[in-house]
Amino acid sequence: MTQHGVDIGRKAFVKARKEKETERGKKGAVARGLGFGSRQKFVLPAQWTTEERETSSKKRKIILLPGKNKYHNFQHVKDTIKERGLDLRF
Repeated sequence: MTQHGVDIGRKAFVKARKEKETERGKKGAVARGLGFGSRQKFVLPAQWTTEERETSSKKRKIILLPGKNKYHNFQHVKDTIKERGLDLRF
């Protein structure tokens, strides 16, 4: 195997490729933000709130509606907003 014109072994080649992909992934995470809420592409309607709950290993966001409904998934929130005909930009 060669990398940049230098003959290297298979294991070294695979290791170098994995390191390169890991670095690229880290740079992408910094650009788009880390965590669930950083990738939220819309604003919740009035009186809809979010609550953060922390477990031993994760932080989770729960979306609370005025009628005491709870959503644990933003995809379900998007579907509900579309069903109710609320005008939001996705």
